[in-house]
Amino acid sequence: MREEALVWGEPLDEPLGGKEPAVRLQVLIGVVALTTGCVAERSYPPPDLPANAHLIPVDTPAAPPVRPARSALVLSGGGAHGAFAAGVLKGWSESGTRPQFDVVTGVSTGAVIAPLAFLGPEYDGELETFYTTTRDRDVFRRRPLPAVLWTDSLADATPLRARIKAVATPELLDRVAAEYRKGRRLYVGTTDLDTKRQVIWDLGAVAAGTDPDRRELFCDVILASCSVPAVFPPVAIDVEVDGCRHTELHVDGGVSSLAFLPPAALGVGPAGELDPTAHGADVYVILSGHLDPRHGPVERRLVRVSGEALAGVLRSRQDGDLLRLYLLARHTGAGFHLAAVPGDQPADGVGLGFDPRVMRRLFEAGSEAGRTGRWRVLPPGLGPGERPVPREGVHLKTVIRVPTGWKDASGSQGD
Repeated sequence: MREEALVWGEPLDEPLGGKEPAVRLQVLIGVVALTTGCVAERSYPPPDLPANAHLIPVDTPAAPPVRPARSALVLSGGGAHGAFAAGVLKGWSESGTRPQFDVVTGVSTGAVIAPLAFLGPEYDGELETFYTTTRDRDVFRRRPLPAVLWTDSLADATPLRARIKAVATPELLDRVAAEYRKGRRLYVGTTDLDTKRQVIWDLGAVAAGTDPDRRELFCDVILASCSVPAVFPPVAIDVEVDGCRHTELHVDGGVSSLAFLPPAALGVGPAGELDPTAHGADVYVILSGHLDPRHGPVERRLVRVSGEALAGVLRSRQDGDLLRLYLLARHTGAGFHLAAVPGDQPADGVGLGFDPRVMRRLFEAGSEAGRTGRWRVLPPGLGPGERPVPREGVHLKTVIRVPTGWKDASGSQGD
């Protein structure tokens, strides 16, 4: 506990000071110039595989096969906006209607929430504390500007690593392993920086394994899923491929998929066949962000134009991932339920600003959504009034869209 307190208590990097700041700055720049390019190397070479090669695990511990889920929880990325997802879980527990999920998946901030959501409502308080009291310094430390020239990220994620390790105790891993042996599954997504592909990690299998470093791997996967490229450093994970040791670099799972659910979790076989028992399931997706893009005039400046364009790309990725989940649910006969941050709540950007006041508001909004059980049953773009109308000219009119495609706890649909 003493060591953790020291880690969490360290302040953000401060500007150079002292009696001779100019001299110190020149010395630092000189050191940087001499060490440019001296970024931490991999312990082993990266895998060099054909483009169409896929890696298959060979040391999966004996456990019951994956059964078609009756209920699945999908947690998206969103950084500090994960306070909304934590609130939904808390309110859902208070309503007395929260199920035990057969499958839980998480990406980025969802990867932090996923193990605790997987184990049940008794961890709601821990989620509330983290997502309503955390500040920037509890997650990352900014690097001095000159250091950015020779490192692989703008910030150091050591505080977040310490936090993850403090939560992922040996006792927690044992509990996850016990649920894995019952047939429940906990999945976290990362992105392999070398192949640009999504990697889905079965953290239940990791927890139930015999590797003495299983806890370290468990924590590395969660940290990697949160590691926004350029902001946080990639996480190096050593693997063995065909008997040889290699080092992969993993970053934020949201780079490859903002939210995911393996088709096998709903009974889809390797050849696309459906398990005859895979009916009546429910897929719950909690989006730690807005469904609708923020509207507003964009100033014609390089930073603003490029930033808004990137936001559009991310929004398109989000809509595509939600549509994919919806179609998977329809294909397997499962119900689709989506909760997202209300439009009147702050959840812009990628959620890298950890302000307890803002996070408390998001948490309370999520709690209200969880207690009332109001879920959207259609992904964005499929609801009435949401489909784009082709333009036939430049004479236009404004139509205010009425929210549709929601269902409350009683099962009734409407606005």
